[in-house]
Amino acid sequence: MEKEEEQQPFEPEWQPSFSQMTVPEQLAFLASLPSHLPPVKCLLETKSTQPLEGIVTEWEEGRVKIATNEGERQLNADDVRQVILIGFTRKGEP
Repeated sequence: MEKEEEQQPFEPEWQPSFSQMTVPEQLAFLASLPSHLPPVKCLLETKSTQPLEGIVTEWEEGRVKIATNEGERQLNADDVRQVILIGFTRKGEP
């Protein structure tokens, strides 16, 4: 007879709330949402341009892509001062 393995209780890793994350952490989080969740529209306040409203689609060290109503934009992550969550959207809707 085989011994049954003891099951450990599920303990999720601690993750800070969105407001406690740094801006780079927020951008990485938004770019890597699971596919079963709807995209989150947000407002990116920047140092050099008008605020951008859209969906963060990609994050690579130092660069962020955001889908806006006017098309896709790329920004340096250092240029983003604040990320404000607006709400969920339907898939395919910038």
